[in-house]
Amino acid sequence: MGGYGSTRWNFHNKRLAVEDCRRLPFRLFKRYLQAGMTGQITWSQNGEKVSSIGYQVNGWDESALSLSLIYTVTRANKEKIDCNYQVRLTATSLPWGGLRHWFICPGLGCGRRVGVLYLAPGGLYFVCRHCNHLSYRSRQEGYSNRSFYIGMAKMMQDLRPGTTWRDVKEVWKD
Repeated sequence: MGGYGSTRWNFHNKRLAVEDCRRLPFRLFKRYLQAGMTGQITWSQNGEKVSSIGYQVNGWDESALSLSLIYTVTRANKEKIDCNYQVRLTATSLPWGGLRHWFICPGLGCGRRVGVLYLAPGGLYFVCRHCNHLSYRSRQEGYSNRSFYIGMAKMMQDLRPGTTWRDVKEVWKD
């Protein structure tokens, strides 16, 4: 049989986490959805600029908009790669009126409608989490005792209403 970690159950632990990537949420562009608008988004850490990305809104009306993303990626070997590509946009109507806008993932053969694009460490393009094969860090945490914590939380409802399995897990930490 295989050695330690050879089973499919460790699959999630081998994925990059969404939290390790640069996020590009659509809400940052919501105000600027007019053809010809340009701007820049900056990421900072501890008050210091870490990276930035330029953008330009292309199109002639709300139904045919796209976004040009312009940035430079620096590889581990100090090689700089300029990236300039378009991300299509779409909109869905809301039941109470108005529109909600989405990115169409520019990943090869993807085309998913998403609200956030991610640039994985070492990656070149902002694409959806499925194309980057990303997982959430909370999903990667061990849930081997989760049923125990859920059962304990149910038993504690009489003494402490509103107790969740996460509350019990904090108390029972090793």
